[in-house]
Amino acid sequence: MYLQTIPVGKLMTNCYLLADNNGDGVFIDPGDHADRLLTIAQEHHIRITAIWLTHGHFDHTLAVQDIQRATQADLYAPAREAAAMTDPRFNLLAYVSSNVPYELHPTRLLREGDVVSVGELNFTVWETPGHTPGSVCYVSDEELILFSGDTLFSDGYGRTDLPGGDEEALQQSLARLQRLTTPYHVYPGHGEDFILGEDL
Repeated sequence: MYLQTIPVGKLMTNCYLLADNNGDGVFIDPGDHADRLLTIAQEHHIRITAIWLTHGHFDHTLAVQDIQRATQADLYAPAREAAAMTDPRFNLLAYVSSNVPYELHPTRLLREGDVVSVGELNFTVWETPGHTPGSVCYVSDEELILFSGDTLFSDGYGRTDLPGGDEEALQQSLARLQRLTTPYHVYPGHGEDFILGEDL
């Protein structure tokens, strides 16, 4: 398995390049700098077959269109984030720019319990709403890896005062993660990675 954290954009969003041992790979939350991301994949001889989104905020998605044009990668997005794929109020572009052409068309909409794969690596989708209505985590019980998006950080959790945010739902999602006894290695949407249980 190959995994690289690549901070992108003004908000330093963590984009993850994940690949199996055969060179099949995905980008998780490619929030900006598509050219740089594609160059890194090429340098490591990784074929990008898909993009996985943890949620629809622009700082996690702005490079999606360019990457798809370059690679024909499939786009996997949470089903409950459908509004953020086109509505600037929910992807937050309305608050930073009014001139960005933006419309995403997921190949597959994901729900609780769905399994997504990159080559021989399998991840289960966990719905963890709160930061946004459809936030998800991608969890591998084999690799003990959890991509948490903006649900959980090493030093806190995602804000809920943006459109679609729900503090009560987020607390329930955090309680679900805090009940875990397996020491997953958590890769969040911003900040440093950490081991679940050691930092909570």
